Amino acid sequence: MRVLLTGGAGNIGRVTLDRLLAAGHDVTVLDAAPLPEGLGAASIVADLTQPACLDDLPEAPAAVVHLAAIPNPFVATWDRVLAVNMPATFNVLRYAAEKGVPRVVFGSSESASGWGIHGKFYRPDYLPIDEKHRDLPSEVYSYTKAFGDQLCAGFSREH
Repeated sequence: MRVLLTGGAGNIGRVTLDRLLAAGHDVTVLDAAPLPEGLGAASIVADLTQPACLDDLPEAPAAVVHLAAIPNPFVATWDRVLAVNMPATFNVLRYAAEKGVPRVVFGSSESASGWGIHGKFYRPDYLPIDEKHRDLPSEVYSYTKAFGDQLCAGFSREH
């Protein structure tokens, strides 16, 4: 299967790339950072905050695995995390909808729930916590991931 992997040069992205290649998929990595050569995947260096970076891809993949993001609120300013993570996710989902890509996997985070390592501690409404529990994000990274979850749900409903 032809797969577009965003964020494939990152830590989780490299592990995901290895697994996709081992499963026999044809992978193209799109990342702001270059992918080291010799990993068995095509690589495109692009800025996902710019929608046009996706418009010139040679052909639509069968699936997109979207992992590209600034991974926490400690490696960049809140403004930068917000300015990268939210438009990147929206642009990937827009691309997938316009090109008819049937599958998108979004790399969310436990931080979207509010129980990650990045925020305040909130008392859960009930235990054990499950996917139906309300999200309680408390800082910019967790907000962008919770918003990404909502974007994915909305695009899934509509497309």
